[in-house]
Amino acid sequence: GISVYPNPISDVLNISNENGALISVEMIDAKGSVVVSSKAASKSFSFNTGELNAGVYILIVRSEGSVRTFKVVK
Repeated sequence: GISVYPNPISDVLNISNENGALISVEMIDAKGSVVVSSKAASKSFSFNTGELNAGVYILIVRSEGSVRTFKVVK
């Protein structure tokens, strides 16, 4: 499965997928704006969230064969 950690986020958010490659990651703020959008082509992905404001974000993770949505707090 897909793991997203740590939650709440400190500085770096890590995403990993035991079952195959990640394809893309999007992070959306409470206003609906896409604040992070990145392609990924491996089983794990990390990005620095230091510039993001505190709040609740929706993380959309696309992988081979699935799309998962996570709620993360900064």
